[in-house]
Amino acid sequence: MARLERLTEDQEFLMAEVRDKWIHEALLSGDGLDQEAARVGIEWMYEITGLKKPKVIYVDSPLAVQYAANILLIEGKSGQVRGQVYDQVYDQVYDQVSGQVRGQVRGQVYDQVYDQVSGQVYDQVSGQVYDQVRGQVSDQVSDQNMTYFYWAYETLGWRADEFAFFDFFYQIGVAEHEGMKKYLDYLKSGVFFSVFLTDYAIVCRRPQAIRRDDQTRLHSDQEPAIEWRDGYKLWYIHGQHFEQELWQKIVRQELTLKELMSMKNADERTMAWSMLRPDRLLKGVKARLIHTGIKGTKLYQVDNFTHAIGASRTKEGDTEYCMVMDDTSTDRQFLEWVEPSIGKQANADLAQATAWGIPLEDYLSIPATNEA
Repeated sequence: MARLERLTEDQEFLMAEVRDKWIHEALLSGDGLDQEAARVGIEWMYEITGLKKPKVIYVDSPLAVQYAANILLIEGKSGQVRGQVYDQVYDQVYDQVSGQVRGQVRGQVYDQVYDQVSGQVYDQVSGQVYDQVRGQVSDQVSDQNMTYFYWAYETLGWRADEFAFFDFFYQIGVAEHEGMKKYLDYLKSGVFFSVFLTDYAIVCRRPQAIRRDDQTRLHSDQEPAIEWRDGYKLWYIHGQHFEQELWQKIVRQELTLKELMSMKNADERTMAWSMLRPDRLLKGVKARLIHTGIKGTKLYQVDNFTHAIGASRTKEGDTEYCMVMDDTSTDRQFLEWVEPSIGKQANADLAQATAWGIPLEDYLSIPATNEA
């Protein structure tokens, strides 16, 4: 067979189909779990590793996987074999199939499929969901003083991207491998997280519900962004995790400016800042409007208050200044702090020009229709 120099038009369309199929398989096809297919796949992986068949335990969330593993730890049945299984699956499946593909396609074709299939599946499945949830489960396990068990690599959440890549070449006849077919069947069973132990494999199903924004980040301002069948839930705003109580205060516009400024997590604070309405924030600290610029920017004075972001002043009782700007493209408003030396001049246009790093006269010469 001659080496594949370039993809046909039909193969170009197939790339998109395979990409979308695996994203749907991992995130959007419900939380069904084919226990028989999962068991067969796990027993096959243990067999090629030289391990005896494990007892497979099925649970309904990733946190439940950690609970089950900790129970087995107490019972003295906790030896992890994830590295051994990974090594054998890599050697006997991944490495061989990758070698087949590299031997039969040109480098640019390999890279094109990797970028447009594997890369995009990774971004949505592993990057936006699996890694996010894995981090939160790790934190919760630590908070509860449990032992954290590292996740097995061989799951739909972690491996969907790589095997979407191989699935494409399998469908166009470039890659043929019995082990790959078995592995694809196992991934399609719906195992999203798992922990592999000496005598036990603990697996959980896909999420029951996933809610995302238009950039595919975990997000909802109405419900948990992700939840599992057993009631395990996580709350996110545009990809940033929040504990439920804080999330509720943000989406209900109940977080005060002082509470916002006291948040220690900079990423949480930045996201909360972007979600909260300036009028409500300023009302809570009795901000006083001191000037409105010719393009609508409003400059406020806030007495007896010190904001935490970028402030060198730390004593109570300072006078702060901030401006509120309209974003005509989104009908939203944004609040930005102003250096006191600028704010005390009571000129909203000067404050805006300084924030943009341009002279006042240049700012005033910009047509209002160009404002963002």
